[in-house]
Amino acid sequence: MDKANARPIAFAMVDIVGTQLGSQADLDGRYRITNVPVGMHRVRARRLGFQPAVIDSVRVTEGEATIQNFAMASAAAQIAAVQTTAVAATRASDAAMLAEQRAAPSVSDGISAQAMARAPGANAADAITRVTGVSIVDKKFTVVRGLPERYNNTMLNGVELPSPEPLRKIVPLDIFPSSLLESIVASKTATPDKPGDFSGGSVEIRTKEFPENRVIQGSISQDWNSLATLQRVSYVPHRGLDWLGFGGSDRSMPPRLSPGAQGDELERFAENMRNVWAPTPRRAPPGLGFGLSIGDRIRNLGYTVALTYSSKVDFLPDKMYQFLSDNRFGVAERGYVARESNSTVDWGATANVSLLAGSSNKIGLKNLYTRNAEEVITQSQAFETTRQDPGRLRSYQVRYVERELLQTQLTGDHALILNSRLEWKATYAQAARDEPDNRSATYLEDINTGNYYLQTSIQGQIWFRFLEDRVLSGNADWSLPVPIWGGREALFKTGGMYRDKQRDFDASLFAYRPALAPPSGAAVFGLPPEEAFSPEHVGTFPTSDIALFKLDAFALPYHAKDNLAAGYGMLDLPLFSWFRIVAGARAEKWMLDVNPKTGQVAFDSITQRRDLDILPSVNLTVSLTDRINLRLAGYQTVARPDPRELSNDYYTPVTGECSNQGNNQLLRTQVDNADVRLEFYPSGSELFALSGFIKRFARPVIETVNQPQATTCVVQYMNGESAQTYGGELEMRSSLAFLPLVPEGVAGSLNFTIVETEAKLGELFQDEKVPFMGQSPYVVNANLSYTGFGDRLTATLLGNAYGDRIVRYGATSLSSTGLLQIPHVYEQKRSTIDAKVSMRATNRVTISLSGRNLGDSAQRFYQGSAQGRVQTGFMRPGVTVKAGAGVEF
Repeated sequence: MDKANARPIAFAMVDIVGTQLGSQADLDGRYRITNVPVGMHRVRARRLGFQPAVIDSVRVTEGEATIQNFAMASAAAQIAAVQTTAVAATRASDAAMLAEQRAAPSVSDGISAQAMARAPGANAADAITRVTGVSIVDKKFTVVRGLPERYNNTMLNGVELPSPEPLRKIVPLDIFPSSLLESIVASKTATPDKPGDFSGGSVEIRTKEFPENRVIQGSISQDWNSLATLQRVSYVPHRGLDWLGFGGSDRSMPPRLSPGAQGDELERFAENMRNVWAPTPRRAPPGLGFGLSIGDRIRNLGYTVALTYSSKVDFLPDKMYQFLSDNRFGVAERGYVARESNSTVDWGATANVSLLAGSSNKIGLKNLYTRNAEEVITQSQAFETTRQDPGRLRSYQVRYVERELLQTQLTGDHALILNSRLEWKATYAQAARDEPDNRSATYLEDINTGNYYLQTSIQGQIWFRFLEDRVLSGNADWSLPVPIWGGREALFKTGGMYRDKQRDFDASLFAYRPALAPPSGAAVFGLPPEEAFSPEHVGTFPTSDIALFKLDAFALPYHAKDNLAAGYGMLDLPLFSWFRIVAGARAEKWMLDVNPKTGQVAFDSITQRRDLDILPSVNLTVSLTDRINLRLAGYQTVARPDPRELSNDYYTPVTGECSNQGNNQLLRTQVDNADVRLEFYPSGSELFALSGFIKRFARPVIETVNQPQATTCVVQYMNGESAQTYGGELEMRSSLAFLPLVPEGVAGSLNFTIVETEAKLGELFQDEKVPFMGQSPYVVNANLSYTGFGDRLTATLLGNAYGDRIVRYGATSLSSTGLLQIPHVYEQKRSTIDAKVSMRATNRVTISLSGRNLGDSAQRFYQGSAQGRVQTGFMRPGVTVKAGAGVEF
């Protein structure tokens, strides 16, 4: 690759000195020399316009490929070869990640497959928390540089993805098993050849490509959680295809009702409803995981196939939530304490093929599928002080959700005349979220007897919700090298993309309503839910004790077309050997139509957006020395609301929590950004970097909590007035062997991010200036690792900490005494410690032991009031220990 910009050097000649063995590099700079004798060799790489490079002592062993990379510097004329010593590095290694980051045109940070393997996390969300300036909210959504997920985007192999989440635009990272990934890179400044709808970071996930050696690997693991494993937990064991995340017929929604269904049809629907509420507690088994990967390269054809699977049961015995709607008093109006079990299945597969057709053309096919299913069973003691019939509540909820993501991508890479290059991608992606079972029932305590009964004033809810996103996109990029002075080459690049995105959301909401005069007598309402909601008691009035009613006002299906057309032009210009400028502009045309499908005139108004954005960007790199870069960047980006946020639908995530309602008046957010970064690379595996950034937002989209009625709270979306974010990042990675008494093989890393935001949200917030939602004032990651005994043993200790952050804004609320300010909801600062030890027991067998949240850290939430902080949420996930073994065949 080109040392200056990390671009591959196509058609370079590589030969083994003193022999007739040699090869020419392909479009990716890859070369392959076969039939090389076992032993030590001297390898040379040459290409007109570059300094030749010679590497001594390259060891070739029997039966496997030896990987040797070259980073070549440009030269005005052919000069004597430069002799170097180098360490072999695959694209999935830490060294390759740092080399790419060093030569990239923009500011970026990432994590390689090698680093992911050293950490105990199982998915991309776990892995990316190790990246500078990145944190995770709700265990799956990225916050980059303190900016919530709406100001970031996610790409898989260079293409934006649909999301299976109904309340989020960005893709949740917990659906990507880390064992399928080659790297995760967060680009923090914009270039015209990348989508412009981000401000914090553009997160690109890359799946593993074919290996140079034939690989057949298998792994198996079990994990134990301190709160769940072998404890008595109320959950439903897997049956049928449950273990693959395909719920059986008993979890499915009953056959759909005809419009206006009544009588017998509605009664049959009610009787077919799943009747699981509080399963008999049983001992939860340890979590199970396994993986398999196969890959090889056969002449010009490379392939890889990988599969990963995990299944586990989690348990939260004392989850707590409550809500304050008045900042004058430290008293909550509603809340609950729950015992919650979560049974999950995650699996995924990749199948990638790459074919080199001659020396100038490459065709690739990449496929990824992931599936996740979870069943949450909650039993809680609750209260609502605003009810007319005071008393404690006992609630039951069962929620079963399936999520899936599919992407298939055909790619082409062609060398054309004038050394130009054409790259294209045709991609189909589909994300789906099925919620075929989400039921809740609430009992009220009789204050005289202490017994609990169903009440006519409290309706149980049954949600059926189905979301599907389909994306068809095409990308084309053409680049042309242009010789300039000093033997250097500028690169002109242009291209475009078109994305056709279709979303369908369908929802049905039903309510259980107890009869005023139940045929079976009032005692039926005191029965456990499995008995009270059995077919003989549920149906329609007047023959049933509990009737089922369909509610249309709060379940509003819609169809959305969220299309985007984009084109760009950019110039990568090395004006001098020490100064590089990458500049250009990107034009994006957003075309959105949200069409409600309710059949109700009051809600059937079409929401449209037709916005054209011209997004210029400039990235400057000044090479102060061959190891020190100073980077400066200025660019404009945009953040667009999701179709869900523009619909009028109500969405209730969990019984007892606030519902979400969209706002069809939302406008996009425009952002001006500026960055500066000083980076020093002492060696191929070490880095010291210091960054600063500032961002200004026009009309940021925010989420607020309102209380339109005494017994309800609703999360709503609105545009704030403006915001300004500024902050800094520090990253250090280094071997620690230079310290006294520290053995060889010990290395450490530390990254620290501080962020400050002043968001002016408007009159509803009394012109208060607050941070962005999800933003911590600081995020810290620390890593201490040891590699020894001939690389047979690796041990890693990892720490993560973040400061208090707002998870929900509180707006003003109208009450009988006037306007009240609902306090913001904060997540309290938290720190965690993880560790992993891995040992190669034989040449083919590796065993590992890892632990997560070793300090048993809990998540706590609070709201402020005139009486001080009030804890309004608590969740303790426990300590998880995982043992695994891997084998290479």
